This record gives sequence, C-alpha cells and structure tokens, in this order.
Amino acid sequence: MKKNVLFCILLLFGKGVILFAQGELDTPISSSKNSIINEIKKNNFLLNNNLPKSFEIDPLVRKTDTDMLLKMGIIYSAGWGVIHYFKQKSWWANEKVPFHIYWDMDYSLEMDKVGHFYAGTLLAHAFGAGLEASNMEVSDRIWLASGLALLFHTYVEIEDGFAPEWGFSPPDMACNVFGASLPILQYYEPFMNNFRMKLSYYPKYLNQNNPMTNKPQIVIDDYEGQKYWVAAKLYNLLPEPIANYWPKLLGIAFGMGVSNVRWSHGQRDFYLALDIDTEELPLYGEFWQFVKRTLNFIHLPMPGVRLTNGVAFFGLCF
Repeated sequence: MKKNVLFCILLLFGKGVILFAQGELDTPISSSKNSIINEIKKNNFLLNNNLPKSFEIDPLVRKTDTDMLLKMGIIYSAGWGVIHYFKQKSWWANEKVPFHIYWDMDYSLEMDKVGHFYAGTLLAHAFGAGLEASNMEVSDRIWLASGLALLFHTYVEIEDGFAPEWGFSPPDMACNVFGASLPILQYYEPFMNNFRMKLSYYPKYLNQNNPMTNKPQIVIDDYEGQKYWVAAKLYNLLPEPIANYWPKLLGIAFGMGVSNVRWSHGQRDFYLALDIDTEELPLYGEFWQFVKRTLNFIHLPMPGVRLTNGVAFFGLCF
C-alpha cells in the first residue's frame, strides 16, 4: 500500500515537472492538479490496473524452516531426557515424599539463587540458538526460548517438591522467572544489552560428599568453586572522548563468590575485574556469532581485586 501511494506521488510530481517545463503552471495550482488527475484518468493508468503491481515487503519477517525446527525439537527433547535420567540417578534418587514447599533463603548464602537466575538466561540462549537456526522471526524466537527455559526450570522445581532433601522453592522459582525473562527485557530495552551475566568456575569440593545430601557434589552444587559476574560493555557506557580510545573487547565485571559455606554459614567474597567481551572478537558468520555469544556467558581469567572482610587481594580473577 505504501509503495502504491509513493508511486502515485511520483507520478504527480513528475507530471508537475513536465507541466512546469511547458509553462502550464501559470494557472492556479488547483486547476493544474485537476488537469493532472483528469489526464491520468483519461489514459486509464489507474482504472485499468495497468501500473506494475507492488507488494509490501518487510525484510525482518522470516519464514521458519520447519524441517530444522523439527530436528532441533528432537535434539532438545533428547537432551531433556538425558538430564531427567541424570537427575533421577543423583538428586532424585531417594524415595519420593508428598509434595512440599521449602523456603531455603539461607542456603549457600544465596549463591544458588544467583545460579538459578544465571541458568535461566543460559537456557534461554540455548533454546534461542536452535530457534534461530530454524530461521524463526526474532520476537517469536525470544519469547518462545524464554518460555521453554522457564518450562524446564518449572519441571525441575516440581520434581524437587517430591524430593525429601529438597522441596519446591518459591525463591528459586522467582529467580528462574527473572533469569528466563532477561532476554525479553534486553530485546525491548536495548540499553540492557550492555550487561551480561557470566560464570567462572574452579573446582573446590567437586565429587566430595555433600554434607546435606551425603552424595558426591557435582558442578552445580559446588558453590565455593563458582563465581557469578555482571559484566558491562564499557565502550558503550563511557563518555565519547574516552570511549574513542577504549578497546571494544575490554569490559569490566563485578563478581560474587562464597567461601566456608560447606560446614558453616561462611562469608561472601566480592570481585572487581577486567572482562573480555568475546562478542567483539573478529570472527564472522552465523556459526562464529553463536560461538562468541556462548563464550560470553563465561568470565575468562583477568586481572582484578577480591574483597573479603574488607581486605583486598590482587591477582587473576576466575
């Protein structure tokens, strides 16, 4: 429709130029306009639909590749099944109890809550990558990926509700919702894309018995080996005179970790370190874009400072 209007405007403008060149604009504008319209009608350009037909084309609208979507659905379903089997053999191995709610606000100094938030964003990215490979339209992809991430977390929380050592945790569920919703917020508020949740991990008590469950600890509950970061793209946030000299690859990250939570209440450790924004690496193409975005969920070892009980320690932060 817009192209039709534009085409008619061009016809009127072109005809006006011709009339001006012929000296016919000496008459009032209204009469010239009427003469143009009458001439168009007389020549049957519009009434007989002899003008080239035009169509509205939105370059952002995509056609979903249903075959690829089916393949990704099979892969994700298989992965879901493997994770279910793994959890049945580890977290949910004991006899089930009636569904119950567990308010675990003091567990691991809330590191598990931050982990739920981070996992929500990571899962949304994983689902989104498959939907992107299927060429799904951007907004649909983001909403569906976030919904699938939240669905998976909800399934885990419900299963936890039947486990004697755990329970359905409303605080965990709230963090799941916020984490899975972050990509939606970043889509509708582009400024939020200047911030990324990241994880670094160095084993501390991996494979040692968890005093709470008396089972070997795995990566996701080895909290003392984990650090969660909020990384900022400094290049986009600095004033222009400084940003002109600041490398896009280099950002800054604020991190949190814990220590001594295995046997006591423990303490929180805070970090301030430089950060590598892997999305700025000079690698191009759809595959490399996926790799760069995925790597950007990890905080790589960089110089920084750790604050513990008011004391600062300098070194590589990972």
